[in-house]
Amino acid sequence: MDYSNLYKDLKVADVGFWAEKLSEQLVTAFDITKHGDLIRWQNQLDDLPKIMPQVRDISIDTVKLGNADEIPSELQIELKEKLQAFCPWRKGPYDLFGIHIDTEWRSDWKWQRLENHMTPLKNRLVLDVGCGMGGLSAMLKQNGINVEALTPNVNQKKHIETKYQGLICHHAKFEDFNSEQKYKTIINSESLQYINLDSAIEHVDKFMEVGGKWIIVDYFRKNQDGINKSGHLEETFLSKIANKGWKVTYEKDITFNVLPMSKFIYMYADRFLIPLKHFAFEKLRYKKAWLYYLTENLRSGIDKKMTKEFAAIDPEKFLREKKYAMYVVERG
Repeated sequence: MDYSNLYKDLKVADVGFWAEKLSEQLVTAFDITKHGDLIRWQNQLDDLPKIMPQVRDISIDTVKLGNADEIPSELQIELKEKLQAFCPWRKGPYDLFGIHIDTEWRSDWKWQRLENHMTPLKNRLVLDVGCGMGGLSAMLKQNGINVEALTPNVNQKKHIETKYQGLICHHAKFEDFNSEQKYKTIINSESLQYINLDSAIEHVDKFMEVGGKWIIVDYFRKNQDGINKSGHLEETFLSKIANKGWKVTYEKDITFNVLPMSKFIYMYADRFLIPLKHFAFEKLRYKKAWLYYLTENLRSGIDKKMTKEFAAIDPEKFLREKKYAMYVVERG
């Protein structure tokens, strides 16, 4: 690629010193002897459809190239499929001809996903169930929302109280949580899958105001098949919501957004963790054969456990078996 115009612009902007440094860095960055995937990436890049966008906008929080109506739907589908080859996306977000690409590695990702569903909340409480390290709760608080966090992990509670002073954090499982408060909004961000569904609905019914919203962002199973059974069946979840007389007011499939992280973890496991396990077992067999055979059941259990866990992050299996979705449920 010819970067001569870029170097000229950098010099005009009075950062010519960076132009000199950048030329050296680019040589190193694109050295195929130092990165085995570089040729594959270049081939994938060359295989992308050649499209000239009418719209370019880098002044907003999402880098935008082109509008969806600039290209036919068939070309948009082709572009989306070929962009998936570049997973994991470590930067973002991008909007490429109506195709939204994001990355899990952004602190404001969850907030931007939720903010349009959080109003009006003046003088009303929000409960962040399974708040983790408190990042989402802190961001809600920074945006003027009266939020309380909930976690069963005492270390997470200590971390929150130290890092986010003034943020109320309850220490309990949602199933055991008790409060005199009623909440306008209850959030389960990747925490519903760990809670019995009937118990979760019972407690939401107990603590949420009439007309309140229950926001769920989590993994759901599409069917009973599959090795990994984590996550609730989507069909069962929707059926139980309907039986309560509650209404799903918003639904969005955001599976495409989490595939980059899933592919990255799977690649790491496939290239490093699995070979390391094989190496450890073979070394045990060679060094201490008697112990190797005595631990046959243990090793078999480890293999089964790893197979089950890797099935949850295998991108192809994930797409067949699971869905990462956001639901907004309103209590009547």
